[in-house]
Amino acid sequence: MEPVRVLDASTTEVQGQVTDVMPVARLFGAGGTAESGGIRALGVMAEDGTGQGIAVLGVGDKPAKSYRTGDTVAPGVVLQEVKKNGVVISRAGVPQELRITKTPPAPASPIAPR
Repeated sequence: MEPVRVLDASTTEVQGQVTDVMPVARLFGAGGTAESGGIRALGVMAEDGTGQGIAVLGVGDKPAKSYRTGDTVAPGVVLQEVKKNGVVISRAGVPQELRITKTPPAPASPIAPR
């Protein structure tokens, strides 16, 4: 087995591309969005009762991204807690709750007889 080569972080370039996360946000229950100071909560995937999880958030006019509990969302704003119906962000140490209204699933279409 070959040893793993360690790369210097200063020479490693992170590359990414903008992806439309709204289809994923809908899977996480996004319906109506909650907004506070330019931050929109679009969808969540929360661990039961722990406050841990992933939230799909939009910041300003930037495309929505996913964030984990504890991530910095914007300067001075941290994703503090993920709940089953929204998130709590900490803005300069002051907690703010953003609730998401869930859209009920669309009724199933009947299958046409053959």
